[in-house]
Amino acid sequence: MQKSYLVIGVMSGSSLDGLDLAACRFEHKENTWDFSIKATDFLPYEEKHRRDLSQLGNASGIELIKAHADYGTWTGEQVKLFIEKHGLNPDLIASHGHTIFHEPSQGFSFQLGSAAHIAAACGLPCASDFRNTDMAHGGQGAPLAPVSDFDLFPEYDVCVNLGGIANISYTDEDGQRLGYDITVCNLILNHLSIAFGEAYDKDGLFGKGGNLDSSLLLDLESIDYYKHRGAKSIDKVWFYNHILPHFSKASSSIEDQMHTAYIHIAKMIATHIEKAGQTSKVLLSGGGAKNKYLVQLIQENTSTKICIPSDEIIDFKESLLMAYVGLLRLLEKTNSVSSVTGASEASSGGGIYLG
Repeated sequence: MQKSYLVIGVMSGSSLDGLDLAACRFEHKENTWDFSIKATDFLPYEEKHRRDLSQLGNASGIELIKAHADYGTWTGEQVKLFIEKHGLNPDLIASHGHTIFHEPSQGFSFQLGSAAHIAAACGLPCASDFRNTDMAHGGQGAPLAPVSDFDLFPEYDVCVNLGGIANISYTDEDGQRLGYDITVCNLILNHLSIAFGEAYDKDGLFGKGGNLDSSLLLDLESIDYYKHRGAKSIDKVWFYNHILPHFSKASSSIEDQMHTAYIHIAKMIATHIEKAGQTSKVLLSGGGAKNKYLVQLIQENTSTKICIPSDEIIDFKESLLMAYVGLLRLLEKTNSVSSVTGASEASSGGGIYLG
């Protein structure tokens, strides 16, 4: 095994804002990996691209397969331009793809973006499809974040990612590694922001302006998913089916709905931070970590110290995660933690296509 690898992590999240790319250097030292981010880029989706991706859940089989190939080719072309722009010589591309279906109860997950087409377009090996091996072993296939949280950020007791969905990683008092999706986060905040003519709520300014809708909050807190213990995960379809209907039937103003969404998200996240049983440091990452109002509300609801990393880590931690998951697959090491996902065994998930 060589001591150093350069891997490009590629991520498209549930918020549909665009494609994140991060070139990550991993240095092997004894039993640990040190990392550094060498270059990054964000490619926002055009409105048509965003609309097309959001509608693929209703596409025919042939339309979905064609989109899988086309999106893979497009992703590979963007990776190639990124490599040329920064003069990189990567060992591997690791692409999450864009999630269209995630159905743990039925044992499958589908991320758009054919790794074969990515590899062909950029002329380099590409690892992808990281969830389905775990799901074949009865797991949730998610979240993937804990494997990098435990290995790359050991100085933090708890890691919380505030993306479209909020997830948490921590080690319990018995030394067991745990992680799961807590609730939606930016998915609902961004959805409500459209009514204000904005794509997102910068610093929580819209959220501050409303009042609490107690009835709406009670409805949200009664959702069955929150009662489940152990391995669990959610996706955008779950958001449409289990979160949006409560807001659609609410009689309160959009300002009050936004404020209530903030209160709900912050309370849920803080509750699970407290359940982690740690008293030292919590790392917040993901786009929500830049939302001052959301961070303030979370901190107000927990006695644990909240830590905000650099903008680079906030913006590209998920791409870093993909790079690390891909590296572990290349080395045939575990990249899916069974105590997190509920699978019958740990696995090294994903396939690698040569360029």
